[in-house]
Amino acid sequence: MSACEHKNTKKGKLVRTFKGAAFEVDGLVCQDCGAGLWTDELSKHFHKWVMSQKKQRIQYQMTPEAKECLDRFISEELPNAKPATLSKVLVLAFTKLVESGGASVFDKVYETEQFQHFSQGERSEKMQFDIGALFYLHLEAISNLYDQSVNEMAFESFHLMLALFFSNDPELKKYWTECIMPKLQELLMAA
Repeated sequence: MSACEHKNTKKGKLVRTFKGAAFEVDGLVCQDCGAGLWTDELSKHFHKWVMSQKKQRIQYQMTPEAKECLDRFISEELPNAKPATLSKVLVLAFTKLVESGGASVFDKVYETEQFQHFSQGERSEKMQFDIGALFYLHLEAISNLYDQSVNEMAFESFHLMLALFFSNDPELKKYWTECIMPKLQELLMAA
């Protein structure tokens, strides 16, 4: 089967949704396959609209061990950071790594004792933070890849990043120091 070249178009409504709200715009629709043809200009309008939407709340529960290690991480590395802000930045850094093709490092992190320790057990420590709509869309896209809810993906990415920091593996430590920590400091200044 050959791909449609969208040569038979007609004006129509293009619709995208975000968290139950619909963005509608006039554009071209392929009469052969039904695809809405989004130009760069229409995509810019959609992104501007998304940015105007209210912030989204992310929340999950972590184990007391993960909370203790988060506090230790803050006191040792980033003493001026607030736990919710650092948690948000860790999740953001994870999404940026995945989007840039750097997710393979986490295959090794999944196997670490630290990740197992942080992500299993009773979750009694609440963590919540608000994120902008564009960040939410990125996190949602990644969570769809892993067949998880956005909050589950945030929970897992937070624990992966924390386990990466506390890993005893020299290769993972080097990756943290050279690749992650500079990005975290940059993101924290912007947060």
